[in-house]
Amino acid sequence: MKRSIKSKKKLYYGGAEAHKLEAIEIYVKKLSTKLNTAIHIVNATSKKINKLRDEELWFQTNELIRGYVELLTFPNQ
Repeated sequence: MKRSIKSKKKLYYGGAEAHKLEAIEIYVKKLSTKLNTAIHIVNATSKKINKLRDEELWFQTNELIRGYVELLTFPNQ
């Protein structure tokens, strides 16, 4: 995206035609949209992972620790 902005500035200050500048602006907007979509997907995935960890894995870890403590507390039973 930085490259596109630099390219646009170069064309602008070099006296480029308007249609070239418009094409670059459209391209930058498309890239921005794709980037925002990717960020949204990563955030949603991260939230799902955190929810899974907090709700399911925490409970399972607690049960595993309790079972281990019981084994240590009552080894002969």
